[in-house]
Amino acid sequence: MDHPDESAYPLASRANTKVHWIPRGTLATHVLSLAVPPRTFLFAAGEADALRPLRP
Repeated sequence: MDHPDESAYPLASRANTKVHWIPRGTLATHVLSLAVPPRTFLFAAGEADALRPLRP
């Protein structure tokens, strides 16, 4: 993390929702290593170059 407050961003909690903070620069590697069940929705936000490996 570049700043200690990065993972302290306040988010409202919702039923059946999990939030995982991923360290900068490791998003694509982390997501591609997940065993994602069918019909699971993933949302990722970041710089375009960081997300490019996740696009079909």
